[in-house]
Amino acid sequence: MNMALSTLLLIFYLTGCCCWQCPRIAGPCEAVHLSPSGKAFPTHWGKPPEIQTKDYVPLPYGYGHGSSTLYHWIVASVAEGCRAGRPLLK
Repeated sequence: MNMALSTLLLIFYLTGCCCWQCPRIAGPCEAVHLSPSGKAFPTHWGKPPEIQTKDYVPLPYGYGHGSSTLYHWIVASVAEGCRAGRPLLK
């Protein structure tokens, strides 16, 4: 019994979590980038800007608060997605 339980725990540890609470948002090669509020940005937006201003503004679409650089990146990514036929789902 102990061996079976140990083996099962080892399998879960090596394969990662597959439960309904931990959905896989991105494929194995796509990184998930989180907003300041913890909400994940869509993976097709790519990586958020690394260098940002030190101001603090409310971000659109429920992404919390952050720099105006991040604000403009979100707005541009949403506009680009809409032009490409990938509207933002709230």
